[in-house]
Amino acid sequence: MSPLTPYPIPVPLTRYTVYQWGMPKRGEVITCCSPRRPDVIVLKRVIGLPGDKIYLADGVVYVNGIAIPRAECPSDTPGERIFMEMLDGVTWRTLESEQSPAMNTANTYPDWYSEDIPHEVPDGMVFVLGDHRNGSIDSRYLGDVPLGLVTGKVRE
Repeated sequence: MSPLTPYPIPVPLTRYTVYQWGMPKRGEVITCCSPRRPDVIVLKRVIGLPGDKIYLADGVVYVNGIAIPRAECPSDTPGERIFMEMLDGVTWRTLESEQSPAMNTANTYPDWYSEDIPHEVPDGMVFVLGDHRNGSIDSRYLGDVPLGLVTGKVRE
């Protein structure tokens, strides 16, 4: 049995979608083409759906004004912090590591770090984050992911 459950029905031999059945849900891990490099498939966690308002502050992600619950877990690795997060009934672990390459915050979209004017996910798009938070190239850098670039759902 394949670990992927497709959302779209693709045009054969292309990365374009003929029909989108279903919609990714918050907390699910999806595969998608990178918005900046459509030839690259990435795995990311869906955090925001169309119409959701997202912002990040001090490592905490807020969806529609509510913080995603986050609890630190013990880690045996120096310089590594592991957190449990939960959104819409889905629980997962995220990693923050001092050994991750430094992310250039100059390349981020500034509205995703503003409580006063949070980022609103446009129609036909999803906001995704990687579980390796400070080492992930995700919606903070690539922008929202068009649903047409979603290639499947990863079953956990």
